[in-house]
Amino acid sequence: MTQPPHRRNRVLLWIAIFKFFKTALFIGVALGTLEMLRPSFALRVQAWVNDLPFAMEQQVAGRFLVRIFRLSTGGIVAIAVAALLYAGLFLTEGIGLAMERRWAEWLTVVATASLIPFEIFESVHHVTIVRVAALIINVVVLWYLIIQLRRHPHIDRFSPNDVSHRISQQSSGRLSGSD
Repeated sequence: MTQPPHRRNRVLLWIAIFKFFKTALFIGVALGTLEMLRPSFALRVQAWVNDLPFAMEQQVAGRFLVRIFRLSTGGIVAIAVAALLYAGLFLTEGIGLAMERRWAEWLTVVATASLIPFEIFESVHHVTIVRVAALIINVVVLWYLIIQLRRHPHIDRFSPNDVSHRISQQSSGRLSGSD
């Protein structure tokens, strides 16, 4: 008797895609931060600020840049390393979730839950649409994964045994290659 083909969990796949997006974002932050170490960076940024059309935009950008340029070389490198570590975490979560691995669900729950208090603090003290949206998405992801883990506490939906079973079925012609 053959088992029905495995149905992919589309929600986990969308969460994985979100994690891949965050991976790319944090890699971009790391590379952009390291770009600050180049001497020509300050000149390019100053030219960009001067090209802004409104005085208000120039003032806001100028205040932001003063804070950024006060960072030491060690501070810049620390930010870049932290961003790369987060990118590595998000990449690991994304790959594991895309493969529907139970450990990835647990890792995502622990990592997301540990960062939500900081996201709440930032969202309350520095309200932006992006921060509030990220907080809401992370709370929804956390809620969904906790429900999944409680509903099926011991199931690894895509275990190596399933893969070897499916491969043996494909090689014997009992399973079509279209699924």
